[in-house]
Amino acid sequence: MPLNADQLDAFWTIVQTGSFHAAADALFVTQSAVTQRIQRPCCSAARRIWSSGSGRCASGACSRG
Repeated sequence: MPLNADQLDAFWTIVQTGSFHAAADALFVTQSAVTQRIQRPCCSAARRIWSSGSGRCASGACSRG
């Protein structure tokens, strides 16, 4: 199942900011809302790049350079 616009926006914002909290601030939503967007079944592959429970990107993809 493809990502919808909200899921893609949340995913990309997390990558850009490096955390769920910063993404929530940037998207003007709660951290819970960002988490829910990523936890939907179609986003299971995207969730693997974050370390469990830290809210931080586990891959090098999220470093801001």
